[in-house]
Amino acid sequence: MQLMNHQFILWIALLCYAAHMLEEYFYNWKDWVFKTLGLVATWTDFYVVNTYVLFMGVACASIGWNCIWASLVFPGFMLVNAVVFHIIPVIRYRKFSPGVITAVLLFLPVIAFSYYYALQNGGTVTDIFVSILIGAIFMFYPIVLQVTKNKDFFKQ
Repeated sequence: MQLMNHQFILWIALLCYAAHMLEEYFYNWKDWVFKTLGLVATWTDFYVVNTYVLFMGVACASIGWNCIWASLVFPGFMLVNAVVFHIIPVIRYRKFSPGVITAVLLFLPVIAFSYYYALQNGGTVTDIFVSILIGAIFMFYPIVLQVTKNKDFFKQ
């Protein structure tokens, strides 16, 4: 009998992110992020960034346990998103954050299972830390682009 390697959890992570996008959209993340964090974003920005996120999720799920640290970049990204952009702002500002429901109820358990299954399939704690670091870089990259896009150097 062959043991399951549980790579499916990476695809479930992608489904959870799709639900997260719906929550952010319907609860008006665009206005929340401006009022709470001072970031100016349009709905077009939201769609473009979430397309980037979905492609990342598909790539990571497709890699699977063939390269564990790389496959865990998406759960690492989700962890940074959940903690930095949803859980901490709710605690700090005591206001609802569009996305916090899916971040807590879906992201955190799926992230935990992703790391657990990765460890069961030959992953290491180093793989997890590397994936969180790279996930954070991928998380903040669109924000850096958003903040710098109107700088003279980048204007076309």
